[in-house]
Amino acid sequence: MTSDLHSGTVVETTREIETLPRGSILNRSKGEARSMTTRSFVSERNAALRSLDKEKILAYAKKYQIELPREEEIFWAAVHKARLEITAMESAEKEVSRQWLKEHGYELNFPV
Repeated sequence: MTSDLHSGTVVETTREIETLPRGSILNRSKGEARSMTTRSFVSERNAALRSLDKEKILAYAKKYQIELPREEEIFWAAVHKARLEITAMESAEKEVSRQWLKEHGYELNFPV
């Protein structure tokens, strides 16, 4: 299946993570998030991504009806790529994500 997460579909192959638009992963939702303040939404997103706890990330995504990749490696690649895009992440947190992406064969072909 090929698509990006803005359209509400799921990415299922490792190659497709590289074609997702920059900044698209976990940055948009529908439904309840529209009625929330941006500050709360972003704060909860950052806490979920900062935790690197799959259950917390899935709970956040479910709450805001955010589609996430089903395949395990793509899920984590999406999480780590999103962490690199978030300015509130500390450099040490970003370094963890850079290392994970490199160790799993993903190129960092965007400025982080």
